[in-house]
Amino acid sequence: MEALPYLLAGPIVRRVEKKSVCVWLASSEKPDLNLELFCNGAKLETRIVKSPSFQMGKNASLWVTLLRVKSLRGKKNNFPVDQLIHYKIQNNASNPPSYLDLSDVCYDGEQQPSFIIPDTLNTIAFGSCRKPHGFSQNDRDKFQKSDSLALLGQQIQTYFHDVSNRPSLLCLSGDQIYADDVLDPVMDLLQEQVGLIFPESIALPEKVDGVNSELGFGLLPEDRQRIKKKSGLSSSSKNGHLLSFNEYAAMYLYVFGNRCNLSLNIDLDLEDDCPQVLDLVNKVSPNIAKTIGNLIGFIKEREEDYKKAEKSLQGFADSLSDVRKVLANVSTYMVFDDHDV
Repeated sequence: MEALPYLLAGPIVRRVEKKSVCVWLASSEKPDLNLELFCNGAKLETRIVKSPSFQMGKNASLWVTLLRVKSLRGKKNNFPVDQLIHYKIQNNASNPPSYLDLSDVCYDGEQQPSFIIPDTLNTIAFGSCRKPHGFSQNDRDKFQKSDSLALLGQQIQTYFHDVSNRPSLLCLSGDQIYADDVLDPVMDLLQEQVGLIFPESIALPEKVDGVNSELGFGLLPEDRQRIKKKSGLSSSSKNGHLLSFNEYAAMYLYVFGNRCNLSLNIDLDLEDDCPQVLDLVNKVSPNIAKTIGNLIGFIKEREEDYKKAEKSLQGFADSLSDVRKVLANVSTYMVFDDHDV
């Protein structure tokens, strides 16, 4: 099993103001980190606000923390507005202390990620419903391969030093994930991530329609459907549903940038000789042929779903490194919505 990267998600710039800056991240080890700010090459004086870190499970290799600093007291000591503020994150647990490598979230020509504290909100970026296999459309309702957040990254690069056109902030108004509509390839990837991060899975408290597996491991799609129905979950999607906290955590880590660099396998191919086999079986037993025919019909239906979503899903996966960069360079505000909950 490959070692987990130190950073599992983030950094994500969150609330930024003249007196306060917050940066969120998830790590595979207990963090001991400091956030440092720079403007025009000079380090800004800050007051560190002690923020708790949370381990997401007794033995889980997943910690989340919010790094927060404040300006020195007094109006004249406010953080600069309408200017690029770069940041570094120092890892005090390393010997000697060192800075985290954030080169993968830096835009061209930059040594550190950055953000702006706008004096006036000029350009506000807005997003919603980040569904991995949902069709991504542009303003003319035409299909686009890339996640729109990745396209936002192109705008940031173009207007990097232009405060009036660089987004002042990013609002993601809901459905950060789709817990109730998860294609099998994504579910497989999440199971891999669950296995890496959570050494202990969560067992079902009792049998549900004869299913007694561990949530997060070994559940077949039909088992998930039965559990979903028995539990009263209202989704009408025939795709998988996240059921455990571990799976939810893995999904958020994935859509926030896939720092574990897990790969999707989205190919689904029918055997070319299925129709010929069905004809032969039908001559022997029509009842068996009917059962096999239903199975093949199910497979064909699934294949149509996969082919319909394949381009969108691949485009989403390919865009995640760009999305990671966006979230590290723009103040981002998020809320839950129905598909999250």
